[in-house]
Amino acid sequence: MAELDFRSASIDEIGAAFRSDGSVLLRHFVLPDGIDALRASLDAVMPTGAIHFSDPEMTAQGRPHFFEYVFGEKHRALVESLVGRGYRISRDTVTRRIDASADGAGYQQPLAPHLDAFFHRFAWTVNFWIPFRACGRDAPSLGVVRAPIDEARAYTGYDGKKRRGGPQAQWNFANFANADLGVDDLRAAFGERVWTPDYRLGDAMLLSNWTLHFTHSLPEMTERRGNVELRFIARASFGEMVSEAFRPAARMLSTLRNRPSSAATQSRSH
Repeated sequence: MAELDFRSASIDEIGAAFRSDGSVLLRHFVLPDGIDALRASLDAVMPTGAIHFSDPEMTAQGRPHFFEYVFGEKHRALVESLVGRGYRISRDTVTRRIDASADGAGYQQPLAPHLDAFFHRFAWTVNFWIPFRACGRDAPSLGVVRAPIDEARAYTGYDGKKRRGGPQAQWNFANFANADLGVDDLRAAFGERVWTPDYRLGDAMLLSNWTLHFTHSLPEMTERRGNVELRFIARASFGEMVSEAFRPAARMLSTLRNRPSSAATQSRSH
């Protein structure tokens, strides 16, 4: 399984593990002091009872971007190596709060297995999932499927289109033949590659919008958990960035991208 100490692992090592497994658990990814500073800033501006709070909402309050509280030079270099130069912060960069009992105001129920691509833009996006506390035993955590993106795309029946195929209320589900998933479905298909590690404060899971993941929640996890999801999106098209980061698996996407099409002049959307 892909688990590395961010302090000692090279960017190349992290990238290789990410390409192989579609996710990497990065121990000691950020300093607890940075998390404390981010949480303090969120507490000052986040509306009472809010389940989510986004990076655009944060900066609208005159506060720094989420990542600026916890990132250093190596973090930025890692993002550039995975997403490419000129990357930008995804508008889906958020903080959220999870309560397994779902009876607390301002807390969300555990999330079922999904790809972020079910809901967000198809443009290549990396996500650093950072919990605000230790989790995986007393509090719900994040589970992932360790699979490269080609396998995740094939399993969910992605149709390869760059534009969503259904109305807004349905997000991108029309682009996937197999989007109604349970954890048991994942275990039947991927076995031990369904991974639910324990997290310590300062750890992060690196994943993408094409990584199958879910809230890992068991009856004994009675404590609440908050987290931030730092998402970075490529300025180039999905086909361009996946082809660059995951050659040769995405070569077909790159070929399709270069075919003349009237859709090429249209802006991308959900």
